[in-house]
Amino acid sequence: EWAFRGGQAHTPEAARQIRADYPKLREVYPDPAGKGRTTASERSDHAILRDAGFVVVARNAAPAVRDRLAALNRKLKDGDGRVMCTVSPDCPGLIADLEQCKLDSAGHLDKSDSRRTHWLDACSYGVEYRWPVAGGFAQSIGGVR
Repeated sequence: EWAFRGGQAHTPEAARQIRADYPKLREVYPDPAGKGRTTASERSDHAILRDAGFVVVARNAAPAVRDRLAALNRKLKDGDGRVMCTVSPDCPGLIADLEQCKLDSAGHLDKSDSRRTHWLDACSYGVEYRWPVAGGFAQSIGGVR
């Protein structure tokens, strides 16, 4: 949770810590808005991540929240009841988000608690990119249904 203070991401610090914790990590799947959003350094979040040695993989625009959550739900447990991924107990921020986040009346993630949704957002961008839900079916990157 070192990457978030008061609900704000600190991308340079996060990039350094991710690189230190996961030296072999190559690809990251950040929020697509990060290609234009800048930090105090006036560089985009994506540029900061690339400068830290990561390959930035992101869509041109953020997918709908419902699509991200559908993709994540399908990876956690598919329609046949198979568990396709699990969450480590070493990820208390993600576990809290999965347990506590909810949608608002407009169908967006409720962002009223500044401590919540960061981990869910971070997890769901990568899952949705790799295993999108399209036409009601979860697809692989190769488009196999």
